[in-house]
Amino acid sequence: MELQVFYDRRETDWAVLLVGDCSIQVDWPAELLPEEALPGQYLKFTLAVDPKSTQDAKIRIEDLIKKLLNK
Repeated sequence: MELQVFYDRRETDWAVLLVGDCSIQVDWPAELLPEEALPGQYLKFTLAVDPKSTQDAKIRIEDLIKKLLNK
């Protein structure tokens, strides 16, 4: 899924982004934007499910639960 985001302005360490057709306001850490991004520009955000990271996290949590229950 790709979202179009308008970089509205910067407020100290935060970038004010307007997301999607409804212009939902999101405060985003400015340090996480591309260095070349400037207020007044459109950005593209791509969202995707990461099955490998999800599975890895599930395994880590299961291992922690086993350790806690065995104490």
